[in-house]
Amino acid sequence: MIYVQHLLGIGHLQRAMQLAEALARQGFAVELVSGGSVPQHLHIDGVDITRLAPLRSKDASFTQLLDGDGKAIDEAFRQGRREQLLQRFNAYAPDLLITETFPFGRRMMRFELLPLLQAAKAVSRRVMLVCSIRDILQPKSKVGRNEEICALLDEYYDHVLIHGDPGIARLQDSFALASRIEDKVCYSGYIARRSPVLVDSDENSAEVLVSAGGSATGLHILKTAIAAKPLSSLASHRWRVLVSPAIDTHQFEELRALADDTVVVERNIPDFPQRLRRASLSISQAGYNTVTDLLQTRTPACLIPFAGGSEVEQQLRARRLQQLGRVIVLEEADLSPENLAAVIDQALQLKQSLPEINLDGARHSAEIIEAAEDSAELERLIAISQRYQVPLTLAVIPSRLKPDLAQRVSAELLISISQHGYAHQNHAVVAEKKRELSKHADQQQLQADLTLGYRLLQQSFGEQFNRVMVPPWNRIDDELLELLVTIGFRGISAMKARRSARPTDRLLQINTHLDPIHWRHRGGFIGSYPAIAILVQHLQARRLGYRDADEPSGLLSHHLVQNQATWGFIEELLAFLNQHAAVEWLDSRSIWA
Repeated sequence: MIYVQHLLGIGHLQRAMQLAEALARQGFAVELVSGGSVPQHLHIDGVDITRLAPLRSKDASFTQLLDGDGKAIDEAFRQGRREQLLQRFNAYAPDLLITETFPFGRRMMRFELLPLLQAAKAVSRRVMLVCSIRDILQPKSKVGRNEEICALLDEYYDHVLIHGDPGIARLQDSFALASRIEDKVCYSGYIARRSPVLVDSDENSAEVLVSAGGSATGLHILKTAIAAKPLSSLASHRWRVLVSPAIDTHQFEELRALADDTVVVERNIPDFPQRLRRASLSISQAGYNTVTDLLQTRTPACLIPFAGGSEVEQQLRARRLQQLGRVIVLEEADLSPENLAAVIDQALQLKQSLPEINLDGARHSAEIIEAAEDSAELERLIAISQRYQVPLTLAVIPSRLKPDLAQRVSAELLISISQHGYAHQNHAVVAEKKRELSKHADQQQLQADLTLGYRLLQQSFGEQFNRVMVPPWNRIDDELLELLVTIGFRGISAMKARRSARPTDRLLQINTHLDPIHWRHRGGFIGSYPAIAILVQHLQARRLGYRDADEPSGLLSHHLVQNQATWGFIEELLAFLNQHAAVEWLDSRSIWA
C-alpha cells in the first residue's frame, strides 16, 4: 500500500503513480491511496486506486487545508478521513506500507498518518514500513523538527528510499540529521517518466517550450516569458506556453490575449517530454518531474525555481544543476522580461558535460523494495527453521541470485541449497501448463542456462549446494531428465507423491506433498483442515502401499507470498510435529548423499 497526499501541484502524485506501476510490474499487488484530487478515469495496470475524501492546501504557505469544495476542514472531516484510511488498511492488509514524504513532510496529515503507523505496528503480522522521498527536502527551520522526524523513523520505519542521485544531491544537503538515519537510507535514482532514448534537439522544430508545473504558482513566469520573447535572440522562433489546469479560465484567456501569432498558449499536454526533447530551449520552474524530464534531453534550459512561502527545494535543485553546468538559473525575485531575455542567451551558450545520472528510479525502487522484503521474509523463514530445528532447503533461481545470500546462509547448518530452474521463464507451448524445463524450449540455450546456473550455485554455496533440481512450476518434461544428469545433478524434487524413486538410473526423486497456498485466491491459505488432510492422505497411502513407503513427506513453503494465516499454520504444524515421538526431520543433503 502506497499513501500519497499532494497539496498544491501534482508532482508527488505522479512520482507515487510511477512507483506503484513499477512495483506492479515487479509482481507486487499494489494499492495506491491518494488524499488529493484524482481523476476518476485514472488507471494504472496492476494497481488498485483508493481515493480518500480530497483535500488541498489553500496556498504555498501550507498553513490551511481545504476540502474538495474549497472549505476549511474541521474535526469531523479529519475523523472521516482517518476512519476511511484505517478501514482500507485493515481490508487490504498489506505486508508493505509506503508513505510518500512523511515524516519528512506532510506534518499537517499527522491526524491520520500517526494512527496509520500505529495500526501497522499493532497488527500480528509484520508490516514493513518505507518512507519515500524526493531528491531534495524542504529544510526545517523550527527547533526540534528534525529530531521529531528521526524519532518517528526510529520507532516505525525500516527504510528511507530517496528518489534521487547522490551525484546531484545528497540527503545531508537538505536534512541536517542525515547521519542519524544513514543505516536506513537507500538512493533509487530519479523517477523519470519512461521515454525513448536520448536525442539531440531538433533544429527544425525551432520551438521554445515554456511551462510552470501543475499548480497555479507559475502564472507570473508564463506572462513574463511572453513579454520576453521579442527581446530575446529566439524572437523569430515559435513559442509554446503550457498552462496548468489549476490556472482558471479567465487567467488563461488573459495569457492568450498577451500572445501574438507566433506564440501558442495551451493547457498542459501529455506529450511534454517528447516536445521537450525537440525544443530549442526550455523555460520552466525547477520541480522534480520537470527536471527529470529535462535531464533526459540535451535541450538548453532556463530554470526559475519556485520560491513562494518559505520553499527552497526548487532553488536548491536548480542551483545544483547550474553548478554542474546543465542549466542557467534566474531567481523568481529577479524575474523580468529583460532579465529573462539575457538568461536565454546564456543558456544557449552552455556546453553540457553532466556526469551520468541514474534516471531509472522507478524500476530500481521496486528492486530495492523487493530485496528488502525478500530479506525480511527470508529472515522469518530462517528463524522458524532455527526455532524448531527443522532442516530447510532453499530453491534458488540462479539468474536472480543476490550476492549477499551466500554470505547470509553460509553459517546456517540447517540450510541447504537446490537449483530452481534458471530464470523461472515459461517455455511451454499454447494450451500446455507452465514449465521452464520444456522439450519445446531451445535445447542448446536451455542446457547452457542450466549449466551456468549450476556452476553459479556451486561456486556461491559450495557444500551447501546439494545438486538437486527443483523445476519451476514443479514440472519437467521426461525428455530433459538425462540432460540434468549430464550437467551434474543427482536429484530432482517436484510436487505430490513420486511415480518412481529413480526416474533415471542416476537421479533420485524426492518430492514435497503439502503446498499450503491457495493460488487461485491471490495466494491465500488453503485452510488448516485441507492442509492436514493432504498430509494424512500421504501418510495413509505410504502405510497401505498405494504410494512409495520410502518417500518422506515434504512441506513446501513460499515465504515471499505467504499471508499471516499460512505462516501461523506452518509454525503450529512444526510445533505439533516436534512433540510427536514418531517424527524425524530429514536433511536434504543426507537424503541425496
